[in-house]
Amino acid sequence: MKTFIKRFKKNWFPKDPIILKSVLTSTFLGESNRLVLRLIIAIFISAFLLVLVKNAYHQAFMKLQALKEQHDTVHTEWMQLMIEEATWGNYDRVNAISSTQLQMTVPTPFNTKILVITTPDNSSIRAKAQNSLLSKVSFDQGYLPTNSTP
Repeated sequence: MKTFIKRFKKNWFPKDPIILKSVLTSTFLGESNRLVLRLIIAIFISAFLLVLVKNAYHQAFMKLQALKEQHDTVHTEWMQLMIEEATWGNYDRVNAISSTQLQMTVPTPFNTKILVITTPDNSSIRAKAQNSLLSKVSFDQGYLPTNSTP
């Protein structure tokens, strides 16, 4: 074992720098070891690219997490808006406001008229008018027949 260590030291750590250069050249740049040198270079390049790809993956993952958090925030806000819309558009609330503040009432059957409108091709259309401005203007201008049948 001691002879192996002495021979190893003698070959790899010579005292003369010229011999060291020749040992390194013969070891790494010899004809038989060019393949080994190429493999070592390929390993270093692949390790460097692995670090780059892992960094890019980490950044993309962090961006995905930020977008998921933003999605959750926007979704929560949207749900709150839907609840608010349902609250403001509640039928009972609209009915109470329309009757108290706007003094609106549901028309009685006596205030409702069914009109028969004849078109240029003599087909009849039944329309329901509830004393609206459109029906009054239409009656005044003669576009709708005044004697309607229910």
